[in-house]
Amino acid sequence: MSKIHIENYTEKSFVVLGDTKPHKDNIKKLGGKWNSRLRDNKMGWIFPMSKKESVEEYISDFQKSGEIKQIKGTTQNFQRVDLSDILKRLERLEMEVKQLRMEKEKHNNDDSEEKPKRLLLRKV
Repeated sequence: MSKIHIENYTEKSFVVLGDTKPHKDNIKKLGGKWNSRLRDNKMGWIFPMSKKESVEEYISDFQKSGEIKQIKGTTQNFQRVDLSDILKRLERLEMEVKQLRMEKEKHNNDDSEEKPKRLLLRKV
């Protein structure tokens, strides 16, 4: 049986280490990214902390059954935290777009106002 385990990596991420090759497809589906240059010359799969619960559940199920059960779904299993973060980013982007449109409209209005014409005087 292949041994895999979790280690905290940074405040915002953790890694899955060990014999992960048989778990590669599932780890990708859980949102892991392979990193061959971790601290202390380690190699493993890095995850954001928001994925920790689902990865712990996967590893726990594997350790209890000894079977690698294929995870169904796409390669991106979004959790509520992920969707909430995406929604916040989208709302910020929408606000920025509105602000840019207002600035552009204001700029266009400023340009469209008639500007006084200069008289060109010729030397005779």
